[in-house]
Amino acid sequence: MSNIFQKKLMKLLVATILVFSLGMTASTWNTQAEDNSGDSNTTSEEPNLVFPVISDTQLGRAEGDPERFDNAMNQLNQLAPNQDAFVFIGDLTSHGYEEEYDTWSSIFNKHVQPQAEQLIGIGNHEYNYNGLTPKKSQQRFFDKTGMESLYYQKNIKGYDFIMMGEERGYFYSKEQVQWLGDQLKQSEQRDPNKPIFVFLHHGIKNTTYGTEDWYIENDNQRLLRETLKKYPQVVLVAGHTHYPVSDPKSIYQKDYTAVNSGSISYIWTEKGYLQGEVPRQRLVTDFL
Repeated sequence: MSNIFQKKLMKLLVATILVFSLGMTASTWNTQAEDNSGDSNTTSEEPNLVFPVISDTQLGRAEGDPERFDNAMNQLNQLAPNQDAFVFIGDLTSHGYEEEYDTWSSIFNKHVQPQAEQLIGIGNHEYNYNGLTPKKSQQRFFDKTGMESLYYQKNIKGYDFIMMGEERGYFYSKEQVQWLGDQLKQSEQRDPNKPIFVFLHHGIKNTTYGTEDWYIENDNQRLLRETLKKYPQVVLVAGHTHYPVSDPKSIYQKDYTAVNSGSISYIWTEKGYLQGEVPRQRLVTDFL
């Protein structure tokens, strides 16, 4: 990725990076980011675009999770009081049960800013544990979130947002990946100098921290990886791993930019780092 494009992207990332960090840390990000030349970009001027991105509340898993989600939404509104969009990338619930969706919706609707465009994606926990067929799980997701499709594109303040969605647990079809390729091509044709924001629940193999352990491997995923490599202006944000966003590897920049959204529910880490689920008490006292 060229240094020129990275500098153009920096102003947008400065405006949004605080929400990427919110899932697992209580400290706010410094509003100034320096590049190698010593120049700086600050948020003292009006940002072009502001949108929180979070994932993995997994309500229904543990008693304190609704309170944690409520606290996170409060923090988001304090840190970003004028949001253009709000993005949630899957695992709203732990089992995909109706009552879990209802709890999620009551908290989300209480806090979401009315002017913010809502983009909500589906995750594997919306499918895997409720005893429903994939189609019925999808319909429940639509009914409870108000979304009309698993994958879709929206243009917000001149920037393209592309949401991908699992069609069953851990599965994105070839047709969906080809649709993404068409959307990326059209977006580049509209303006090759603007970032294109892509969201999905599962991260891409060997990009951000955690994707070396948690990834999908099949022909469709290989096609997805090759598709993304063609577009250095892509900024992809994914969840699922629950790996901490405080690790420097949570932002990846090679063929494109990828960002780990962390988790609102609990932290998971690699072997040798701090293996397994971080104790819930530590989450309460150290992070949210």
